Amino acid sequence: MLRDRVEDPSLMVEQMEAAARALTIPVLLVRGMRSDVVSAEGAAAFQELVPHAQLAEIGGAAHTAAGDDNDSFTEAVAKFVLRIR
Repeated sequence: MLRDRVEDPSLMVEQMEAAARALTIPVLLVRGMRSDVVSAEGAAAFQELVPHAQLAEIGGAAHTAAGDDNDSFTEAVAKFVLRIR
């Protein structure tokens, strides 16, 4: 699927954005605040596409939040799971 879209990246972006908008399940976006991959603006853009998404920002983490600050990552995920059950 994705391999077919490499020739026109804009089609892949459109497809991914449409898929994000269609999400109806609970969504948690975990972002390391020192990430060089997902910026604060990128997280905000995702939340515009998925308004019900919850955001957990891990202060001491870069892009690999679970590895950089596992305790904070685990706490954020556990709180999310307990809220939605």
